[in-house]
Amino acid sequence: DAKLIWRSTTPVPAGCKGRVVGDSVKYNAIAKKIMDENNIVIDDQYSFAISRLDKIQRPANVHFSPDGSRELAKQAVAAISESLEK
Repeated sequence: DAKLIWRSTTPVPAGCKGRVVGDSVKYNAIAKKIMDENNIVIDDQYSFAISRLDKIQRPANVHFSPDGSRELAKQAVAAISESLEK
């Protein structure tokens, strides 16, 4: 009775070393297609994060501030809770 939830990857900010800006969009699009084909719930962390990156993500870094991590966790809890209610 397990319920699968796929979490999209968050944005790669400009100036981040070792990562390529825009790759997360490509990876998420491919994975979303597979999730949709298999009716797997999606926790769209990318869309959640993109509009507030300046407040939650460390500059030129794929990691988030402590407050940002808490915001992402709240989003994850909401996605999990919604899925369990179905």
